[in-house]
Amino acid sequence: MPITKPRVSVKDMIMTSIAVKSGLDIDIVDPVPSWPTVHFQGPHLSPLPQTPVASSQTGSETPVVAARLASGYGDNDDNEVPTHVAQAIAELQRERLLLRSELNFELWMARENVKHIGRLYQDRVISRKSEMERQALHNKMRELKAEVHRLQKSLKEHKEQASNMKSQYADWNRKLQDKVRDLKAEKASWAVDAAAMRRAEAEAKETFAAQGKLLAEANGLVFLLQTKIKETAHKVERLHDYEAQIEQLIKMQRIWESDVHKLNDQTEYIKVFTSNYKKMELRLESYEKTQAKMDEEAKQYRQNIQTLSSRLNITQQQLGAAQKLSSLSDVSQYAEQNRTLQQTNTRLRDENSELREEVEELKAMLGILRGQDWSIRHEHHRLYRRLPCRFCIIRNDSIGSLRFRWIGCTELIHDDGEDETKIRDMELR
Repeated sequence: MPITKPRVSVKDMIMTSIAVKSGLDIDIVDPVPSWPTVHFQGPHLSPLPQTPVASSQTGSETPVVAARLASGYGDNDDNEVPTHVAQAIAELQRERLLLRSELNFELWMARENVKHIGRLYQDRVISRKSEMERQALHNKMRELKAEVHRLQKSLKEHKEQASNMKSQYADWNRKLQDKVRDLKAEKASWAVDAAAMRRAEAEAKETFAAQGKLLAEANGLVFLLQTKIKETAHKVERLHDYEAQIEQLIKMQRIWESDVHKLNDQTEYIKVFTSNYKKMELRLESYEKTQAKMDEEAKQYRQNIQTLSSRLNITQQQLGAAQKLSSLSDVSQYAEQNRTLQQTNTRLRDENSELREEVEELKAMLGILRGQDWSIRHEHHRLYRRLPCRFCIIRNDSIGSLRFRWIGCTELIHDDGEDETKIRDMELR
């Protein structure tokens, strides 16, 4: 036959244990004169020491007499057992069963407490891992936000550059159209002059027969006029070209002056930015020292907590082995000290996490400031590249031509950060 496990109600065991510990009068339900021997036999049960118990009906028997009567009647099965002896034995057996039930209940409660402590420790480890993952995700989100801000700033700069190039292209196209219009007007004037010359030549041929004397003068006059036109044609063209170049160079000089003004403003901004950057570096260094000090203190507190935890575990084991012989004052003191250390450790962890967040924010700010510094340096380099050529009018020649002098600026950047400017001169005649 399969061995069946006994079914015991935990609720009844708890109620029985509380009732026995209360010390009140208890009404026994379904009393029996004797208990079955199966409750008291077995390898796991140890015999209890004999205790003096008085009968509920007679109080004259002593514990020695009760023990002798119990042993005497146990040896002789044929003799009859007196009623008060049977009742005393039944009460002793009942008391023994209650004490064993209470002991088993206490052991069961100790095992359940150990299991519950294990579950609480496992939940604590899981919560700590989840907190670390959350912190890592928070830091990653902060880095991604900084990257998005940097990309948006770069996109804005590219859009501004595109708009500037578009406006410059529109100006250049308008200048070319104006130049084409001027050339067409000049060509039309030349056509009108050529037509007038043809008409004059036709009239001269018609009057050749009648005005023979004036023919030579007319031919000479025509020759002089044609020669003068040919001599002054290229000068007029060059004058128009010089006027257009002068207007263009004046515009370029104005643009260059505005760029120089912007460059000076940005230089002042870089000086202020450099001083702020150095202050931020000093502040970051002080925060790093404070964080290192707090980490050292947290490490020392964790070592103290581990030492006290090991001492508390040893004390709990000794308390389970000798529960009725030891006092609970030391355990309560250790528990209070452990609780205090845990609160201190929690506070230090919170402060450490706050300091780490401040350090991460400072590092992100330094990265942004470095990116701004790089963009400003790049803008300065671009402005130096875009410096236009300046010019000035030197003098007028005796024949009416203008001499121009070009002053070009070229930027050279060395490894030590210094700028060198070369000047080139070019004369146009």
